[in-house]
Order: sequence, then C-alpha cells, then structure tokens
Amino acid sequence: MKHAAPRETGRVRPSGRLALAVLALVGAVVVLMGGQGTFAFWTDEATVRGTAIETGTLDLKVNGSDSHVTTTLGMAAMVPGQTSAEVVSVRNSGSAPLTYTVNAALTGPDAAAFASAGALELRVVRNGTRSGQPHATCTGGQVLATHRFVATGPTTVVAARQGPLAGNSAATPVCLQVSFSGSAPSSLQGRTTTLALTFAATSDVS
Repeated sequence: MKHAAPRETGRVRPSGRLALAVLALVGAVVVLMGGQGTFAFWTDEATVRGTAIETGTLDLKVNGSDSHVTTTLGMAAMVPGQTSAEVVSVRNSGSAPLTYTVNAALTGPDAAAFASAGALELRVVRNGTRSGQPHATCTGGQVLATHRFVATGPTTVVAARQGPLAGNSAATPVCLQVSFSGSAPSSLQGRTTTLALTFAATSDVS
C-alpha cells in the first residue's frame, strides 16, 4: 500500500519560527545601537552678565593745565647765590590711578657752560611752601630730590616715582626751587640756559 507524500502547507516549523525571532531581535539591537544619537537629552544653560569693559584715562595736571607757564621760577639778571621758587599743584584729573616722576634737563645756547660748572641745582619738595623775597626758597614739607645739573642731554629723572594718585584726586602741592651756585664762575656772566621741567605720569602703580 502506497502512502501519499506530505504536502507543503506554507507553515513555518517551530525551529524556523525560533530562527526568525532571533534574527528580528538581532536587527532590533542593531537599530537601537545605530540610532543612539537620535535620543532627546534635556539641556540647560546660565549666562554671565555685567561684562562691559571700559578703559580708564590718565590725565596729570600741573596747576590745572597740561602746559603750565611759570611766573616765579625763572631768574633774570641772576647772580651767584640767588634762588627762586614756585609751588605748583599736581593732580590726577583722569579716572585711573597713576604714579609720576619729575624730570628735568638743561637746554638753550649756554646749557653746556652751566652744566660743566655745576652751577644750577633743583630741589623738589612735596607739601612745601614758598617763602622769602626776592630770593624765594622752599620751606617745610618733604624733600623728594635735590639735583645738581652737571651734564646736558636727555631729560633726567630728578624725583623718583611718586604716588599713586587716585583718579580725580585732590591736588598735591609741590614746591620747586632753583639755586644758582654761590661759587659760580665769572665765565657764566651774560649766559642763558633754560630748565625744562616735566611731570611724567604712568599707569604702573605696582
């Protein structure tokens, strides 16, 4: 007796279903691993405000001016032993603190003659006062420097760095005294020189 051959019914055998399930699981894992960058992460941020930056200003004034013209420091028809003096106010009119030096140089046609004789001396006195007539001197206060001019050339720092002066600070009186040596040689008769004075400011307050 012959048996009929089994027919294909299109059903997946249990072993086939297991294989399909494994493949589906592997595919899902691959998809999940490959799509990690698509997850939505929560974020937040905080800002820093008040970061405007404004530069300060340096504005050193002598008697309220950038170019003071003295009326009492110069000497005419001077003779050995004569002195002259003037009190100037030094003020920081800028917004940034500063320090300053007092610089000086001999200039003019006969500067070399005065320098070689060492005939002129400058004294700088903080909080000093002018006294005496006609040969005025600086009295009181703190002597910052006494400098005898023995050479011509570039401006020399006479009084080392002073300050610091705060921005928009009150004025500080500084007395300047010029002395013509009592032992000045007669060869300086009729000669002329100019004392160039500069108050130089810097923002270096260290």
